[in-house]
Amino acid sequence: MIEVKEFLIGPIPVVEVVDTKLKEQALPLVLFYHGWTNSKDESVAYGVELAKKGIRAVLPDAVLHGQRKREQGTLGQEFWQVVGQNIMEFPTIISYYQEKNLILDQKIGVSGLSMGGITTYALLTQFDWIKAACSLMGNPDPVGFSKWTLDSPWSAGLSVEEPSDSEATELFTQLSQISLRERPELINQRPLLLWHDTDDIWVPYDQNFAFYQDIKGKEFAKKVEWVETSGYGHKVPFTITQALAEFFAREFDTLK
Repeated sequence: MIEVKEFLIGPIPVVEVVDTKLKEQALPLVLFYHGWTNSKDESVAYGVELAKKGIRAVLPDAVLHGQRKREQGTLGQEFWQVVGQNIMEFPTIISYYQEKNLILDQKIGVSGLSMGGITTYALLTQFDWIKAACSLMGNPDPVGFSKWTLDSPWSAGLSVEEPSDSEATELFTQLSQISLRERPELINQRPLLLWHDTDDIWVPYDQNFAFYQDIKGKEFAKKVEWVETSGYGHKVPFTITQALAEFFAREFDTLK
């Protein structure tokens, strides 16, 4: 039986998904980050598939989302604030499980979709102790993605305003610090599964695939895998949800 439990880690609302028989044991831990305007509750299926593989899945609500959503809603220009907060809160969640001795052999993974996939890429630039990662329709190039949004469905649908030259310079300097595109060697031979659909209009497939093409064959990227589909747009097919779980199960050796 799979247990789905909702609680707070400090100020962070999370859902923990784990096999009931294993919940008191130290297990591999995977954090899964939801997309823009979504919530942890909409990601439970990912947690369930991970839990079936003997992995403890933790799904946080990003700031301004889910239980942390404010009444007036979110604005497009706050996207990077949310990603930045995800990065800052990541060690808090990990420390909670470390203090309870619930992480097996420090097998820590991270994944997410859309904004969560972008968060996943960014986390790899900051924490070299992450053991494996999976980015679903993410983007490793915060600067390039920010420029792309100014002439995309984001600009019409999410109130994205073009910054002044000085604002853009400051923003791009900050975003460069979390850009895996600019420092791909930080992958450092870690297992990394990437998926994107060719018909995605919200996070550009071309930028993500170009990144993969650039790093393919490099020694630091020898454990990077690319999977693509067509016809799903900005939706993750269930087969990819299953592939994500199988990837972490293989890398964390929980396959029976």
